Amino acid sequence: MSVTPEQRFRRWTRCSLLLAVLTFGYFVVADILMPLTPHSRLLHRVIPVAPEVSGRVVEVSVKNHQYVHAGDVLFVLDDSDYRTALHDAELSLQQTQDQNRELDASLAEARASLAQAEAAWRVASNDAHRYRSLGGVAVSRQEVDKAVGSEREYAAQIAQARARIHSLEIQRGLSGEANLHVRQARSAIHLAQINLDRTRVRALESGYVSNLNLEPGDYASTSSPLLSLVSPRAQIYADFREKSLRHAGAGSNARVVFDALPGEVFNAQLVSAEAGIADGQILADGKLAATEAGDRWVRDAQRQRVYLELEETLPVNLPSGARATVQILPLHHPLLRPLAWLQIHTVALLHYVY
Repeated sequence: MSVTPEQRFRRWTRCSLLLAVLTFGYFVVADILMPLTPHSRLLHRVIPVAPEVSGRVVEVSVKNHQYVHAGDVLFVLDDSDYRTALHDAELSLQQTQDQNRELDASLAEARASLAQAEAAWRVASNDAHRYRSLGGVAVSRQEVDKAVGSEREYAAQIAQARARIHSLEIQRGLSGEANLHVRQARSAIHLAQINLDRTRVRALESGYVSNLNLEPGDYASTSSPLLSLVSPRAQIYADFREKSLRHAGAGSNARVVFDALPGEVFNAQLVSAEAGIADGQILADGKLAATEAGDRWVRDAQRQRVYLELEETLPVNLPSGARATVQILPLHHPLLRPLAWLQIHTVALLHYVY
């Protein structure tokens, strides 16, 4: 029985429609249970390196793209001014210690004066008491007044000596290293030493030197980055549609394919997700709210950023920003895992041609 062209056309039409429905259903299910996104990149932590003090660069100890360890010297600034500041701070400490010794001597002298005034007051007080007891019989009224005046004069000297001792004790403060002025001088020395050490700019973390355009003679300003350190530790971020993350969370297994390494699939694990996106932040800038504009009935799906860590070492050191494709594996659907494997490996092979 021959098949007419019209029957053949209807058959192909039905097959095409069935294939389209199956394909559509597959993508809907796959996007929910084993989502895949090409919007992903490899990130290395980039640390801008800026001096904490200003000065002229006298030595550059590294080269561009060189690997350095934490603590290695990157470049050196002219330290003459900072050595002078340290020397001045040490002289200030010596001066403070000399002043404290001078105050100690003044205190000893003031206490001796107080003891002398107290001894003289006791003699004058006894004389005045005896003259008063005689009642003006054996001594004249003038001698009595003179004895009382001497007693009051020495009492005033005692009060003056005590006031001077109190003033000197306030100026002197505590003894030894607990003294306020000594602590201030020590702090100035410590700060001067820190600034001197900061003229040798060191790597805070291990990494690769990048964007180094520094030469001896250049002037380095505080907090102005002069190079970057790219950490060898890598992390991946991926932007998925919000609905694709319904069944995914921290600890979900994933597979990663890099554009630079076609045909290779790497294991990864989802570790965290961003708490929000830029469009979800309202700034208090005094302006009225801006509504979202659009003429489409079905708008573009919102994406959420998640972060993943590789479970294995990359065979080559890919640069920060390298493109990748990420697929999250289904958690509770073991029958879908072969499809997920086929899907990500197909993408890996397609990287050979695009």
